[in-house]
Amino acid sequence: MKKLALPIICALISITIASCGSSNKNKDISNNNTVISNNENVQLPNPIVEYETLEEAVKACNFEFSVPDTIDGYEDKKYSVISTKTIQTIYYNKNSNANDNTLSIRKAFGTEDISGDYNNYKEINKLSLNNLEITTKGNNGKVSVATWTSGNHTFSITTNNPLDIEPLVEIINDVK
Repeated sequence: MKKLALPIICALISITIASCGSSNKNKDISNNNTVISNNENVQLPNPIVEYETLEEAVKACNFEFSVPDTIDGYEDKKYSVISTKTIQTIYYNKNSNANDNTLSIRKAFGTEDISGDYNNYKEINKLSLNNLEITTKGNNGKVSVATWTSGNHTFSITTNNPLDIEPLVEIINDVK
């Protein structure tokens, strides 16, 4: 009997180890009719949706947005909404590299910094304009980022072609 017990115990241990090691690697997990796939080629949708007109973008995010029709130094503009929460207008030049000369104006609900610019700047200043407190960030007396809040909304202007204060103030005055 003792000789028979040892092979039976070994067989039971082997079965237990084999059953614990079964792989769920290629199985889909389903819970409440929602399937979560383990496939590695699943992609997230692009959160930025472009629109032909400012009116279409405004309708998509459900709040008003006014920006300058033109800004000196920029030839064209495009409108987009980010994750249905942030509306933006990007001013650019058609024949230049996308990173060469752009200016972005954004608006969203809340008070957070929506500029998307997380660079470190030597100069961070406060500017008071029409009952607004605007935070400017830049280097060498020029501004690359301006952020402010008005009512329930937060705004930002970001450019990779830094501005003097005067043109920045003109732009801010046209943003609603």
